[in-house]
Amino acid sequence: MSIFDKYSRLFHFILPMPFTIAVILTAITAILALFLTIPPDATYLSYIPEIAGYWHKGFWELLSFTMQMMLILVLGHVLGLTPPVKHSIDFLTTFCSTTKRAVFIV
Repeated sequence: MSIFDKYSRLFHFILPMPFTIAVILTAITAILALFLTIPPDATYLSYIPEIAGYWHKGFWELLSFTMQMMLILVLGHVLGLTPPVKHSIDFLTTFCSTTKRAVFIV
């Protein structure tokens, strides 16, 4: 076992999963919103469902944006795999011998 495998296992053990990070950040944001944005006429207990409603509304509005971005990535990849586009990309990359040329071609 190399030293890199040891570090890889260590970081895999220490770092949380992305979903865990998302849940923790959501909880922190909800708590901050509860204490920093409460209206003067509301109680903390009555304001919690309102914050949850804002989160729910924002989540479903972002879902359409997420779907659009996913379609851009998938369809762009499919387009890049078609023979004419793949041939064009292969032809253009023959001129990219340096970084400056690659930037100019792109």
